[in-house]
Amino acid sequence: MLKSYSNSSLGTFDECPRKFKFLKIEKVPTPERVAAHIYLGQVVHQILARLYESVAQGKLLTLETALAEYDAEWEKPARGAIVCMDESMAVDDYIASGRDILTRYYNKYQPFGGGTLLGIERRIPLILDGTPFKFNAQIDRLWKRPDGVVEIWDYKTGKELPRKTDQRFRMQMGLYQLAVKQNWPQFENISVVQHALRHDEIISDTFSVDELDEIA
Repeated sequence: MLKSYSNSSLGTFDECPRKFKFLKIEKVPTPERVAAHIYLGQVVHQILARLYESVAQGKLLTLETALAEYDAEWEKPARGAIVCMDESMAVDDYIASGRDILTRYYNKYQPFGGGTLLGIERRIPLILDGTPFKFNAQIDRLWKRPDGVVEIWDYKTGKELPRKTDQRFRMQMGLYQLAVKQNWPQFENISVVQHALRHDEIISDTFSVDELDEIA
């Protein structure tokens, strides 16, 4: 049995327990293929991380450079290994979708300031009290606003628009907040944020101590 879980692995179990057992427990070898929508999300996350890392180091990447790096990532997997789950879309459609997401994000949010970058694409462990299990929070951006509030950012590249009342939102982001608080107890004010990139909609919330106790 696994003793370390992530939001992705929990999502796999929720989707299909048999698939979870096949991939995570039995670890049956599978062909090296990549789903286009998953790869799209990975590459967009990677480029957004590069933008914020560069600014933290005193350099603003141009949009042209960011898109060139994005295109280069799509050259790494063989085209025949990329699987389009949506039959109405080809690989080039997914590539174009990601370019559009990044272009709109860049034009709206550059120069990516207004706060202090505390971490980018960070895996932060959460030890679950009273159990032998550990949860790994994969935080896209840990950000401190000028007013001192620490924000936990999670980017979504899918078509679905998340809602703060959804159980999946509350479970994922609540565990993320618990992980940050466990590792940095000095952070007194924490907010969780999901950014639906396709829609450019931002959903934020703050969990009370009682709500976090229910999640844990």
